Amino acid sequence: MPFNVNQTYNQAFRLIEQWRYRYSITRALPVFIKYWANLHSGLYAPADEMINESKFTEVAMPLTHLLQQLMMHGETDPLARLLTEFCQGDSKHLAFFPTPSEVSHLIHALTNGGRGIPVANRIYEPACGTAGISLESIEKLYFDNHNLDRPLGQISLVVEDIAETAIHSYFIQLLHKLQYLERVGQKSSVLKSVTISQVDVISRKAGSVHYVLEAP
Repeated sequence: MPFNVNQTYNQAFRLIEQWRYRYSITRALPVFIKYWANLHSGLYAPADEMINESKFTEVAMPLTHLLQQLMMHGETDPLARLLTEFCQGDSKHLAFFPTPSEVSHLIHALTNGGRGIPVANRIYEPACGTAGISLESIEKLYFDNHNLDRPLGQISLVVEDIAETAIHSYFIQLLHKLQYLERVGQKSSVLKSVTISQVDVISRKAGSVHYVLEAP
């Protein structure tokens, strides 16, 4: 049976609704994202006690599996879709809007000439949100340079956002995007380096969350 994207999103929404009467969803969903990022990195463990409660993990674990399925079938920014669905009433999350992939592809073409390695082998995106334009750019660069042994091996990625939830989301979704590219393209998707930082891009004041990855 073909994978059904909309059905999988609906299953995720139904799972999250189970938190509604136990927790505030606008509280639980950012905690879930931080919890999931911590499972991947071992960093920034949530202090919220809900992560130790069965009512939280009974939703969190199957939710990670549904979201992994979506990302491994090419969805770039499912976490933004969840945040816009459930956290619109929370002013801290009003900036989480998924960027349509068509817009991302257009901006990539305009800023990168359509093909090849970007200038200075560096992708920089301030105010990246949960996935931004840069994850779509990475995917396009991977296939544009698929003739190379390591299509992304020359690329350094630097992204910034003021929101902690956005930074954790970007980290999770980048990892899955790179796994997806390797599965589909059958070549290494390792980038030269990755820096994902919590930064106020106007004042340049740094927050407390930073992920730094470098190729071995």
